[in-house]
Formats: sequence, C-alpha cells, structure tokens
Amino acid sequence: MKPMPNQTAHGRHGERGAALVTALLIAMLMLAAGGALIATAGMTAANAVDATAEAQAYYAADAGIQAALNVIRRNKRATDNSTDADFHNIACAGAGACTNTGNNMSLWLPYDAALGQVKLSDAPLITYAVRVQDPSKAADAALAATYQPRYLKVRSVGRGPKGSTKVLEMMVDRLKFEYDAPASLVLRESEAGGTAHLAIDPGSGGPTYSGQDKNSAVLKGAVGVGNTTYNSTTDYSIALGAMSSIPPAEQPGGVIKMGNGVGEQPWPAVVADADSARDFVAEVNSEAQTAEAQGHGYHGGCPPNNFPLNGLIFINADCSLGPNNSGKGFMVVTGNLTLSGSYNFEGLVFVLGGGNITRSGGGGSNNGQIYGGILAAKFGANGGFQAVNFNSNGGGGSIVQYDSVAIENALSQFGPRALGVLEK
Repeated sequence: MKPMPNQTAHGRHGERGAALVTALLIAMLMLAAGGALIATAGMTAANAVDATAEAQAYYAADAGIQAALNVIRRNKRATDNSTDADFHNIACAGAGACTNTGNNMSLWLPYDAALGQVKLSDAPLITYAVRVQDPSKAADAALAATYQPRYLKVRSVGRGPKGSTKVLEMMVDRLKFEYDAPASLVLRESEAGGTAHLAIDPGSGGPTYSGQDKNSAVLKGAVGVGNTTYNSTTDYSIALGAMSSIPPAEQPGGVIKMGNGVGEQPWPAVVADADSARDFVAEVNSEAQTAEAQGHGYHGGCPPNNFPLNGLIFINADCSLGPNNSGKGFMVVTGNLTLSGSYNFEGLVFVLGGGNITRSGGGGSNNGQIYGGILAAKFGANGGFQAVNFNSNGGGGSIVQYDSVAIENALSQFGPRALGVLEK
C-alpha cells in the first residue's frame, strides 16, 4: 500500500532547511578557496617583484665584475691617462706604496660622486661598487711600490630596487701562461736521431751562465740540454765538454740533464713536443698583435736597430738585435737570432722555429746582460725537433742569469686569467 503525500511530508519534518545548510557550507568552502587563490596570487606578484629586484642586483654585481676584468686586461685607460692598470696600481690606486685595505678602482670606473657607486640606472636605481685586494696578504699589510701581486680578489656588490643586494667575488691570476725554467739557458734536443746533436760554443773571455736566482737563494741549472743517446753520445756530454772551458765558479748550477729519465729534469711544457711549440707560437702571434695595438708590445719582422723592444714581442723573421734594441718583457723569435755582445734584456727570450742563436760583439761588465732566461728549439711546420746551434764565441764578458722576478714580469705580458667567480 503506497503512502499518501501528506504522510511522506510528515515523515521528513526534521529535514527542513538541509538544502540551505548544504549551500552555505559549499559557499564557505568556495569563499575559502577563493581567498586562498587571491592570497596566492598576491604573494606570487610580490615574489615576482622581489625576484626581479634580486635579478637586477645580481646583474649589477656581474656588471661590476666584467668592468673590473676589462680594466685588469688593460682595455681601459685611467681617468688621469697615466696610471697603468698593472696589478700593483689596481690594488693601491696608484704607483706608490699602500696598505692592502682594498681599492675601489675609481681611477678606471665611472663612480657617481654623490652615491660612491657606479650607477647603471636611475629608475629604478641600480648600482654596483667594486673593491680589489691582494688575497695573499693581510688586510693591514704594506704593499711596497715595487711589489706586484700574483693574484687579485675582486669583490663586486650590486644593488637593485627594494633594497636587494648581491655580492660576487672573482679571483684573477696575473699570469695567463707559466714557464718553470729548469735553467737559465735551455736548448731543446733533436728528435731526429742519428748524428743530430746540439752544436754549442759557450764562448770565452769571461762569459757567465748562471742558474743562481738574481733575487733569491734558489739555484737552477746554468745550461739545460737533452740526455738521449744518439750515435754513442748525448747533448749533455757535448755541452759538458764545451762548458769545461769556463771556470765552475762562472757557471753556478752547471749543466743539467733534460728528458724523461731518472735524474733528468722534464722539458718545459712549451717544448714537451713540437706540436705544443707550434701551438704556442701561434698563440703568441695573436697575443702580440693585441699587445702592440694596446701600446705594450711589438709584432712583425726584425725591427730597426734603434727600436727598443718592450712588452710582448713577436719577431717573425731571422733577426739581429743591437744595443739600441735592448728592453724587457717576453720575446719570441721564429727565425734565427743574433745578439750583439752589448745587447741587454730582462725577461724571457724564446727562439722557436729557426732555433739557432749567435751572440757576437764586445760584451763587457755592463753589457750583454740577459736576466731571466733563454729557450731555443728548432722545428718546422710539421715533424719533430731538430738540432739547435748555440754560438756565443763573440759574447765577450756577457751573462745569461736566471732571474725569477724578470721571468714573472715577462709572463705577465700575456695578461691575466680569471680563475673563477663565486656568489657570496
């Protein structure tokens, strides 16, 4: 029997208003979800603004790093047009002595006088400030006027809108290329075998070859030559016999063996093999063109006899140099090189390609002085090393002496290298 309508209504009397309650509950849930969505959207917008400000601060700090590196690579002149951007002057803000408290590089970077920072943008205000120190010295250490730091630490603080700040630090090495000289005079041995041996005439009348560092107690070899046996003899035996005409006191460090065996010094990386030597010559060819364009080098054929050679020097020819060519730096000659006995040089002389060296002329107590080192290797466009000829029979009272300071200054002619950047 079916219930009557009025009976059904009376049976659900307690359910009246349930739909309203359900609707209210659903509305409240939707309101909460909507509120959360609005709050999330607001937070996202705020975060986006903050992220933009932080990104602007980061790129400002990066701009400071790049600007400092541009100066360190000598691509920008100082505002006084006279202060060279070497590592000492950058650390000290000038050529004099200073305390290692840090320099802001304002001699090279366009600081805003009112802000004390470099301004990149007005609206919004975006700036950076740079400080440079020698990381190998304490903050209160004295840096002498003659001191050149090996490394610089560059700290760049970038500032953006909404108080955002980012800090980047970069370490820069003054030496892009390294050369650990085993001796004051290094003559690369031939790889041709047979009778291809070094020809050496060290000279007479007092020429000195010294491995004694001019600036410290370090003792290197006086002459470094190969020790591989060809035709029952070695370059070492030949050089030892030739150098016997010079009193031992005039060749501190003596003749040392070069090679890969026991008791032998390894060849410098630049002449470890002929391909490495060819690659190095190609690199110097390019670097010297840039150095000449920046005013601190020479690139071309043999220069005139009244042209002093300083900086990074690349001579792509046989060349004879006299006293008026004297200078300092890093010199690479691809042909054969003749030096008068009165030619003076501080730094490194690499004769790579022609590989033959002749020293002629009078020399004397104040002439014919090469402080740093000489390296000679003979090779062509392909193939291995060939025998070097070194003739100093006309060198007079000249000297070739190991000098660590002159070598480091020579290596610095290649410009610096950035070792890495760290976000603080």
